[in-house]
Amino acid sequence: MRLLKKHQAMAYIVGGIVGELFMVLGYYLFEATVCGYGFVAAALSIPANILQGVSGIVIGVLLVIILQRTHVTERFIGKYGFLDR
Repeated sequence: MRLLKKHQAMAYIVGGIVGELFMVLGYYLFEATVCGYGFVAAALSIPANILQGVSGIVIGVLLVIILQRTHVTERFIGKYGFLDR
């Protein structure tokens, strides 16, 4: 059995992308309105926020792979009895 099936990996990546789109949009709107930078100045931070999001997705997927290989999640679920599969 493969540790991270293709459809699972795609689900993690798509979920991460959707989440990061909300993050980037939220940062943009917050900086433009609450911080008072204006929409043009706030747009300058979008590339850095996208880089942060991509890094988070990559690190997150790698952590899932590592945790599955070491069976930490199964031991944790067995010990504390939640997150039923």
